[in-house]
Amino acid sequence: IQKMSDEQWYAMIDCHLTGPFRILRAASLYWRDWAKQEQAEGKRVIRRVVNTSSTSGVAGNAGQVNYSAGKMGIVGVTKTLAKEWGRLNIHVNAVAYGFIETRLTAAKDKSQKESVDGNVVEMGIPEQMRQFAMQMVPLGRAGTPEEAAGAVYLFCIPESNYVTGQVLVCGGGRP
Repeated sequence: IQKMSDEQWYAMIDCHLTGPFRILRAASLYWRDWAKQEQAEGKRVIRRVVNTSSTSGVAGNAGQVNYSAGKMGIVGVTKTLAKEWGRLNIHVNAVAYGFIETRLTAAKDKSQKESVDGNVVEMGIPEQMRQFAMQMVPLGRAGTPEEAAGAVYLFCIPESNYVTGQVLVCGGGRP
């Protein structure tokens, strides 16, 4: 925390908490009216929101106070909207991802760079950290993007019609 600038703090909060908040707030303007009309007509239409959190947002992670705060904030948004929107048949859940193979968790290659708001950012993490992270996962490996999508799918199937306000950790057994 002592090395984190305000700019770094707000960049993560804006990306991982403010952005989803604004999207959900905009959607609510339509969903509430639709749900009320459907209820008046005797229809039951279920809408679903699956937010994206992280194991850092559920358990914290050293060196990521901004990211962890944003992702824990999404857990709060999820649980609150599940209570507010439940009677409208809008189910709100979240998936908290652990170590998933993405361009951000790939082995760091100095040639892999992205430009974000005029700042050049190297993608990936050092191989030694990747290996340590995988050792901490009880399944012994990172999850695949397909496995990550499967966690969202679980919240979207009819068998989950009575599930709302929950956070599913998709972390290979690591909380």
